[in-house]
Amino acid sequence: MIREMFDSLNNNIHVLGVTESKLNSTILDAEVRINGYVCIRHDRTSGAGGGVIAFVRDDINFQRRTDLENQSIEAVWLELFVKYSKSILVCFTYRPPNSSEHLNKNFNEAFNEMVMTALQENKEIILLGDLNCDYSKPTDNSRLKDIIKINGLKQMITQPTRTTMTTSSLIDIVLTTHVRNILQSFVCNSGLSDHDLIGLIRKMNCTKYAPRKLFARNYKQYSATSFKNELRSQNWDNVTRNNDFNTAWDGFKTIITNIINKHAPLVERTVRGKDCPWLTREIKQKMYERDYQLRKAKRTKNPEDWSHYRRLRNLTTYAIRKGKANYERSVFNENELNPKNFWKQIKKCYPIKNKSTSSTSFKVENEVITDKSKISNAFCDFFSNIPSLMKTTTCNFMNSAWQYNDMDGLSRKINPRDYEFYFTEVRYQEVLRILESLNPYKPAGVDNIPPKIVKDAATEIAKPLVILANRSLQCGQFPSAEKVARITPVYKSGEKTLLDNYRPISTLPVFSKVLEKLVYYRISWYLEEHDLFNNYQYGFRQNRSTKHAITILIDDVRTGMDQGQLTGSVFMDMRKAFDTVNHGRLLDKLPAYGIKDIEMNGL
Repeated sequence: MIREMFDSLNNNIHVLGVTESKLNSTILDAEVRINGYVCIRHDRTSGAGGGVIAFVRDDINFQRRTDLENQSIEAVWLELFVKYSKSILVCFTYRPPNSSEHLNKNFNEAFNEMVMTALQENKEIILLGDLNCDYSKPTDNSRLKDIIKINGLKQMITQPTRTTMTTSSLIDIVLTTHVRNILQSFVCNSGLSDHDLIGLIRKMNCTKYAPRKLFARNYKQYSATSFKNELRSQNWDNVTRNNDFNTAWDGFKTIITNIINKHAPLVERTVRGKDCPWLTREIKQKMYERDYQLRKAKRTKNPEDWSHYRRLRNLTTYAIRKGKANYERSVFNENELNPKNFWKQIKKCYPIKNKSTSSTSFKVENEVITDKSKISNAFCDFFSNIPSLMKTTTCNFMNSAWQYNDMDGLSRKINPRDYEFYFTEVRYQEVLRILESLNPYKPAGVDNIPPKIVKDAATEIAKPLVILANRSLQCGQFPSAEKVARITPVYKSGEKTLLDNYRPISTLPVFSKVLEKLVYYRISWYLEEHDLFNNYQYGFRQNRSTKHAITILIDDVRTGMDQGQLTGSVFMDMRKAFDTVNHGRLLDKLPAYGIKDIEMNGL
């Protein structure tokens, strides 16, 4: 129902809080996530019901202020960072009714302490929620009202927020310390519960929320045949014969890029929010009729009007569920022959893993930064310095580059016969096979050359590429242009505002991947052919996998059990394993395997 409301409003709500969320630890964030919003929860831990959940639009800079939250109060505190203004403290809170066993007997004192702590920061405070404190009755919970008044908070809601056939009350409130900053406060029908939705519009000195813009290839006029014909007509000799390898490579990339830009130019596109595809015009009409009848029933308090409203509400709920089910069924049927897309749609409709949105503010050297360029620079510095940062937290291991213990416990030299590795010549068919195996759905690198177009013209591109690939191996040079990657920080776990809790994901240029495969095939064959791999290595090897390691472990355990032995195991997960590899030690180890001179220079 909340997603339905967001969809109908085109994501025009910046921050939303829901009290009595009734969530617990068995419900994942992914199950209540709303696209385009970050979810923050405070679940009740001592029993069923209660709880508070907040949704913040992902273009809003904010951080959760757990230091302002009181353990005895169900509340979520947020600090919103406003451009050209001081930050705002926003709190969503819930107080159980007086008759509830979950109401803390010291609630008033705890609430007063919580508000006073927030006031000490000298920032604007907006507090919203259901306090079960009826402001339409002066004597109801007068002590709590006095605390609110003494702390300088102004109650903005004046209309009843819960209306039934026989009663009406004002128990959902909006409190603020800066009345002049509030443009409007309101009460409106939501159709979500017997409580009306309360809200406010705060004055802002910023522009209207802008749609997201991106650059993408325009394939409207693209023809694979025309593209290949133009590539076929190119004279590659001037490029491939250039004495300087990097200049030759850049010339090769320039020709391909210019032709791609001609046939599939880069264009700027605007990505706008839109309604869910299953939210049809007929369903929206039913929603309008339901809401109209609810307003009428509240106004007339006529039992027949209330009965009519409940009937419309049930019909609307049925129509929404049916529409969504039909849409999901059609999507699954369309992708039944594509397992990857099929499971992608399954995860959208039935989320099983929480893929949390990253933060929009980060802590760097005890300072909170929200500027995008500063955040980018901070991540760049952090990721580039990870190996040196980890040196202080990791142990020094003995250098075992030249020997190791075999399965019999005997010391063995890695390369006992002193084999030497040399790059073999790259063949046209080999390059063609790699180009034709490219995944067309992978993103382009910083050069904006998409794998899809390269794969379309594999036969034409392979001819100059095989010449340049051989030059790369012969001179021991990897193209400088292919060393540049687009880095995306991906949140892993822990506090979202800490850089240390993100991992770098690199998007490499498509030709970088081709050259890497050519080198990988040759080194891998050499190591396998001469039995230079450690026999305990199961990952990243042909015809082996980690499943083999598990099988051998289980077999060893069972053998020990049959012999009356006790098996002990130590399982280790290395934090930032790939990011903290010492590249210098890797290069020092290569000569022990027979990889030297020019062959090592390009690695």
